Amino acid sequence: TIGAKVTEIENYAFDNCQALESITIPDNVRGLGARPFGSCYNLQTAVIGNGVLEIKNNTFWDCTNLTDVTIGNSVMGIGESAFANCKLTSITIPEKVTWIGYHAFADCTKLQNISFPDSVETIGTGVIDGCIELTSVRIGKNATIFDIEDDFAFECPNLQNINISSKNEKHVVVDGVLYDLKTKTLGSIF
Repeated sequence: TIGAKVTEIENYAFDNCQALESITIPDNVRGLGARPFGSCYNLQTAVIGNGVLEIKNNTFWDCTNLTDVTIGNSVMGIGESAFANCKLTSITIPEKVTWIGYHAFADCTKLQNISFPDSVETIGTGVIDGCIELTSVRIGKNATIFDIEDDFAFECPNLQNINISSKNEKHVVVDGVLYDLKTKTLGSIF
């Protein structure tokens, strides 16, 4: 239980807490340090309150049993490898999120679909690498995807559909190929 006077959870605060199964971060918490819950192998559910502004690097990295996450509506960014190597089956990214760091959802082997809302402007390299059960991705109108030629959907053998908003002026999907309009680069083929 996190008390009402706590406003920040520092780096590595609960790192490697093997008995931790559930965490609710209350609305009074405004900041999370890097990797505060990393390698909490038995963590299954996490609720991030409406006070948190950014999910930092490696926040839930290697929480191999984490299946259920609720992200508060105040979050504006998701850091590098924030949920990497978790067992999420789905994730709802709030409408205020404007950037997502590299490998944020990499190796989430149970993730089946993901939707990046129109608010997302930057999607980092390898954001969904190794999501072997992923079948569909939706990308909003403002998103720029970094390194689409190498790492956007690497090792996603079940990916059948990448849906990009028709208002996105940076990327398009043509005949199952993700294409960067600015650099004229072909990306993921599915």
